[in-house]
This record gives sequence, C-alpha cells and structure tokens, in this order.
Amino acid sequence: MSSIGKRARRSVQSLLARGAVAGISRLPLPVARHVGRRLGALGTIVSPTSRRRTLEHLELSLGETRSRAELRSIARRILPTLGAQLCESLVFARWGGERTFQTLEIEGLEELRATIAEGRRRGRGIIGVSAHYGHWELIAALISNVCKGDALCVVRRYEVEGYQSVLAGIRSRLGVRMRYQEDSLVPVLRHLKRGGFLGLLPDQDFRNLYDGIFVDFLGRPAFTTTTPAQLALRTGASVCAATLHREGDRLIVRGSALVDPETFRADADPVRALTEWWSRELENRIRAHPEQWVWLHRRWRTTPDRLEYRSHRRREREEKRRRPPSGLVS
Repeated sequence: MSSIGKRARRSVQSLLARGAVAGISRLPLPVARHVGRRLGALGTIVSPTSRRRTLEHLELSLGETRSRAELRSIARRILPTLGAQLCESLVFARWGGERTFQTLEIEGLEELRATIAEGRRRGRGIIGVSAHYGHWELIAALISNVCKGDALCVVRRYEVEGYQSVLAGIRSRLGVRMRYQEDSLVPVLRHLKRGGFLGLLPDQDFRNLYDGIFVDFLGRPAFTTTTPAQLALRTGASVCAATLHREGDRLIVRGSALVDPETFRADADPVRALTEWWSRELENRIRAHPEQWVWLHRRWRTTPDRLEYRSHRRREREEKRRRPPSGLVS
C-alpha cells in the first residue's frame, strides 16, 4: 500500500475511533460492557489471522495441560474480554478517577496499599511490573490514585493518531502520568531516586529492542527487555508484580511481595535472575486466567536469527549515517 493510501486509511481509522469513543463513553457502564463484548465477538469472526495466531500461541504454550476444545473456548473469549474492558475504560475516563474508584469495589486493594506504603517507607522507589493482562489500564489508574499522583507509567506510543489520542485521553482523565518508551530515562531515574512509583508493561515483544535477553515465558524462549531489572539494580528501587483481573463481576487486584534487588546481587547474572523472577510472576497469573492476556500479540516473534538480522541492519544504518556525503569525498 502506498504512503498516501496508508495515511488515508489511518485518517479513516482515527475518525471512526473518535466517533466510537464519543458514543460509548456516554453509555451506562453495563451497556458499555455489553457493547464491548459484542464488538470483540465480531472482531473474533472477521479477523481470521488474529484468530489463527491466538490459537497457535495457546496450543504451543498451554497445549500440554489443556484440551483443544478448552483452548478454542479460551481463544473465543479473548477479544470479547478486551472489548468489554476498553469500553469500560471509556466510561471510567468520562467519570474521572475519583468517581471511578468510589464506584468500583476492588478486592485486594488494601493489600496493595500496604505494599506501596511499605515501599515508600524504604524511600528508594518502587518498580511495578505488570502485563497486558486483565484490566491493565485500570491498574495503572488505581496505583496512580493510591500514590496520590506520585506514580509514573512508561507506555507505548501508537502510530495511528486516533488510537493514540483515545488511549492518552483515557489515561490522563484517570490521573495516569505518562512517559513514552522512546523518551529519555533521566526523569525516570530521578523519579525513582526520590521514592516514586514507576509502572512498566514489559511483557511484549518490542521491535526496537536490541539489548534484551531470552528467558522462558509460558514454556517458550521469549526475547525480553531487561529495563525493569537494570533500573532496580541501578537505583535500589524495590520491585513488585501488580495486576488487576476479573472473575465474573469481581475485580481483583493482586500484588506480589516487594523484592529488594540486592537479593539478586549474589547471582552470576543479577539482571537475568531478576528478569526471570518477574517473568514467572506474570506467567503464573496468565496461566490462571489465560482468556485475559493478549495471545494475539506476536510475543515470540523475535528469534536469535531475527535478532541478529535486525542488529545487522541497525549497524548498517548507523554506518551509513556516519559516512560523509559522496560529493565531499576526495
């Protein structure tokens, strides 16, 4: 597709996204949830590529413990679950953070408050590792609310302007302070060193990642960012895994105990050991409620061969930028 065609397609997508947001955000919460589930079910039908990829990932990761019928049932529930959560988030954004958390009943909230309070008493900051699992937009807003604004979340910037503006709007109205993955880490380091909370979603495959490592995730080697571990070891910030999932009509927040990065110093590779720790924490939660993770994402896309090819192309581009213009060469 030509660049003009891509721009036109994205403009249409942006207009549709804004129109959908305007309509859905004004619905009563139960109705918005129902609409989201129906839209997700429609997406499952009209997107055979996503459906096939989802089932393939489920079979490779859970095939030894689940029957094919169970895996198909899980696959059918994923997009309706995501759709319901997105539409809920649009309503929550219209309400704002204060009304949202006055209205919702969330189990495990007091335990999370206690964990955050303990980390703040240590005075070295907290790194909260979460995943694209359950209600990940809401867990970010919840932690921001508990921290009374002293939380910072590193997020991805989407190429489609309409999607980007929708998600940025949801987050800002719910009180989430954001920094983007490509932004400088200096403010992040300062934030941790003065005892702030940093939220990260490191469970996906990042195309621009070159300095990650391969760790086992859901039974397969997955190329994984080491940023949470490196930040913790550099700043002394405690690490916890925090997620928010649904069981029927119940919302349940689950936070791990705080982990001191110094406990990993004795390992031969502290960065790997800490990365494996949070990967296992997230994996266990995904296995418990697999329909609430984004299995359609190409989590295992990066292989050692692909990584080497990307690194080679990156070196070529850097060398090309360093070369002087051909007209200046004597």
